Amino acid sequence: MTSMTKLLISRLLYTVALLLASNVLASPAAEKISAVMSVPALEGNFQQQVIDADGLQTDSAAGRFFYAAPGRFRWDYETPYQQLIVADGSMVWIYDKELEQVTRRAQTTQASNDPMSLLSQPQALDQVFSSRIESRHGDTQRVLLTAKDSEAQIRSVVVQLRHDQLASLTVIDSFGQRTRFSFSQLVVKSKLAAGLFRFVPPVGVEVVDAMLSPGDSTN
Repeated sequence: MTSMTKLLISRLLYTVALLLASNVLASPAAEKISAVMSVPALEGNFQQQVIDADGLQTDSAAGRFFYAAPGRFRWDYETPYQQLIVADGSMVWIYDKELEQVTRRAQTTQASNDPMSLLSQPQALDQVFSSRIESRHGDTQRVLLTAKDSEAQIRSVVVQLRHDQLASLTVIDSFGQRTRFSFSQLVVKSKLAAGLFRFVPPVGVEVVDAMLSPGDSTN
């Protein structure tokens, strides 16, 4: 997986975490999501699949994830490669153990053409997405969030709820790529250890600032 792809995945994961946190969306569909997923802390297993615009699977991975309000998350990729993505509330860190490289970016970066700048403010989520309940089958519901901005990087998000728990999220980007996160063994917590959301780059690894121009990095 390329560094740019990993950075995009980190943004998608940030979207996932913010959707977990949001309890302010106004529509009935969004309120359903909020009622299920507005929790102080959450941990569980995830499986990730990336499908390109032609319907071909280009990547798959699995691991553990942790979320704590407000806006902190950790994704431990365990197979088929080891990677760590941590958001501490101010920075997002992507640590690629094989490449011995850390990529970082501001968690609340403001950019007028970047929907993440709005998603970093949960109170603005309802301004970014329109939402509706797409289907109901027994205890399973699918909620569709569609970006109101036709130029948004993230065009839509499909949230699947089963037995009033988060089952999966599928994020569709502007290139038609689908990134699906399937969740299992979810456990709601009153809190998680603060150390899970702290990251210090290991000694000797390259640290690349994603907000700098190519070639600018620090060690």
